[in-house]
Amino acid sequence: MNPLAWMDVISNDIDRTLDYYADRFGWTSEELPLDHGEGYRIVRSGSEAVAGAEQVAAERKLDPVWTLMVETDDAPSLIEAAVAAGAEETFALAPMLDLGRIAMLRDPWGATLGVWEPGTFRPSDVPTVPGRLVGAVLTTPDPAASSNFHREVFGWASRPGPHDLEAGIPAFVEQGGEPAIWTPILHAPAADPEPGEPETATRLADAGLTRSVDPMGATFYTTHATFANSRTPARSRVAGVNIGEDPDEQSNA
Repeated sequence: MNPLAWMDVISNDIDRTLDYYADRFGWTSEELPLDHGEGYRIVRSGSEAVAGAEQVAAERKLDPVWTLMVETDDAPSLIEAAVAAGAEETFALAPMLDLGRIAMLRDPWGATLGVWEPGTFRPSDVPTVPGRLVGAVLTTPDPAASSNFHREVFGWASRPGPHDLEAGIPAFVEQGGEPAIWTPILHAPAADPEPGEPETATRLADAGLTRSVDPMGATFYTTHATFANSRTPARSRVAGVNIGEDPDEQSNA
């Protein structure tokens, strides 16, 4: 199976965005010297890499948003299958130094989903730390067809909900408008104090989630709970990636 395992946030003011998440989850970040993009950072919770963050110029008129990524050992084949099923490749496969390669897809209902092919870094090995991706919500105008697309392309199994999916982590599929959109569910510590920045919050009672919007407008959910049948919350701890470190010299804890 090709699990949902990584997430990126884009922002017109990445410093303000990351200050918010530092207050919320204790995250830190470091910039990667990439040849593409406008400034990409690896975000850490403690020593663990949990997300990417990218500055985008205001003139590009891109809304701040979280993008989820599917991990695969064969990105070209997965991209080919997605395109054959009606998706569009919006960003061609490109290297992230020696960490891996990424590409971006847009599904037939407009939802963006990234592809991560591991190099020295495998996102699915990251343990559950504050802010770790532990689930996702897909809002789409056609839940049944969207679920069938993701089962066909990524090999995801069905969950108990009518259209929900098991994607290594739970993926809750909901009816919504166009375009479709993925929203991450992040692990929150048992005590989750509200930060000083303004945010909106509502409850999804059926899943026990809290919805938040960061200061630049990117939406995410948090949960204190673990999800049944999800391997992520129960995964034993492994070493996090260190940029520039030889993977053979990394030690498991």
